[in-house]
Amino acid sequence: MPYDIPRERVDELIDVIGQAFSRSPDPLSDYVFELEPNALYFKERLFRSIGEACPPSALRQASSEEMQAISVWFPPGVTYPDDDESELFDPAEFQSPETPERVEGMLRSIGVTIGKLGGGPQWYLHILATRPEHQGRGHTSPLMKSLFTRADEEGLPCTLVCPRHNIPVYEHFGFEVVDETQFADSDMFIYNMRREPSS
Repeated sequence: MPYDIPRERVDELIDVIGQAFSRSPDPLSDYVFELEPNALYFKERLFRSIGEACPPSALRQASSEEMQAISVWFPPGVTYPDDDESELFDPAEFQSPETPERVEGMLRSIGVTIGKLGGGPQWYLHILATRPEHQGRGHTSPLMKSLFTRADEEGLPCTLVCPRHNIPVYEHFGFEVVDETQFADSDMFIYNMRREPSS
C-alpha cells in the first residue's frame, strides 16, 4: 500500500524530486541550461519548483515511509497552478544570454501542453520520481497501480505530459500518446499521454 505523505513531510518529497531529476539525464532541462556552467544547480531549482507547485488537494504518495519513490496526482477538478513560474529565475543569474530565452520557451511549451489535457474529469500525474539510488527497482509500480484502481472504479482517465524518452515507461502502464507540442525552439517535443479506465 502506498504511503500518504503528510503535510509536515512535503519538504522531503520536494527533496526527492530535486535529487531524482537533477542527477539524471533529462533532455528538456539539459537543453534549457546546457550553456550554463552551473547547469545542475538550475536544474535542481527547476524541479524543486515543480514539486512546490502543488495545491493542498493534490494526492501525494510514496512507495513507503522511506520515500524511495513518490507520486503527485491532481484529482478531478484540480487544475494546474496558475503561479507565474517565469519569476523562478532572474535573467541576471545566467551567464549565457540565450538561457533566459530558453526558459521562456520552456514555460510557453509547458503551458500549451497542459492546455491540451482537456477539461473533462481526470486524474493528472503531476510528477513521478525515484531517488537515484533506488531507480530500476520497481518502486513506482505500486504507486501507479493503486491510483489506477481508484480511477477505474471512478470511470476516469489518467493523463500526464512527458518528454520522448519517458514514453515507453508510461506505455508500460497503459498510457498512449494523444498529442505533442514542440519544446521551445528545439527539435524536441513534449507529449500528452492518456490512460482510459478499464471496464
